Amino acid sequence: MSKSILIVVDTQNDFIDGVLGSEQAVDTVPNIVKKIEEFNNGIIITTQDTHETNYMETPEGKGLPVPHCIQGTDGHKLFGETAKAVEEVEDKKYVHTIYKETFATSPADMVNLKIALMERFGETVEEIELVGLVTNMCVLSNAVAFQ
Repeated sequence: MSKSILIVVDTQNDFIDGVLGSEQAVDTVPNIVKKIEEFNNGIIITTQDTHETNYMETPEGKGLPVPHCIQGTDGHKLFGETAKAVEEVEDKKYVHTIYKETFATSPADMVNLKIALMERFGETVEEIELVGLVTNMCVLSNAVAFQ
């Protein structure tokens, strides 16, 4: 038996209505929530862009000089409607969160996730669907990482 995975990329406050948010990002939320609620294959992975207070000193911070998704801040948290949708399906589906320090999920996180899925389900993954924000960087980078 195989499973499909829904990956919900970086639907965090800072990317929706925070420092890097936009009206377009706010407009995507209902579609992302609907996808979470209707996804029936059992595995949902959320990613959260995660930075420390020294973000501006990092290579990414020097290239994108806007402090965002700082761990422990409201901007780092999943956006309200998205967080609620994930919480509501968590009892019925396997939900896993990856906290990532840059655009894509790290190879180490990928290995750990694969091990966790195999141990829990003993099944192979044949299809991955991605939804989320910052399409030109984070969603695309995660699509490549999860290939």
